[in-house]
Amino acid sequence: MVTSSLSRETIASSSSVRLGALSLALAGILFFLYPALRPYSNEASFQGAQAFASPFWILAHMLAVAGFILLALSLLGVYSALRRSPVWRLLAVALVGTWKRGAFDCHPSHFFSQVSSSKK
Repeated sequence: MVTSSLSRETIASSSSVRLGALSLALAGILFFLYPALRPYSNEASFQGAQAFASPFWILAHMLAVAGFILLALSLLGVYSALRRSPVWRLLAVALVGTWKRGAFDCHPSHFFSQVSSSKK
């Protein structure tokens, strides 16, 4: 009984580590594609408005959003791999901090406060 529960835990840990590594690799690819696809121009001019209306601007930012989601998920794999090490508490803080920061940056009130402060 102990052996089967230990092997299940090892399999679960192994699969979560692999998924975490895959998530981290995909996040890296998406973060590479973000600046490669994003159109750059003066954002205070008409060219900036045209860049914002470009489908590449939307695609690039959606890739960045997906990259941040995958980055947060990949930290679960790192945490799973190192949870029995002396640094597991530090990893837990990094994991929660990343999730909290991502939720803060994606919250609509944060976006609108940045827009209103830039108009001053």
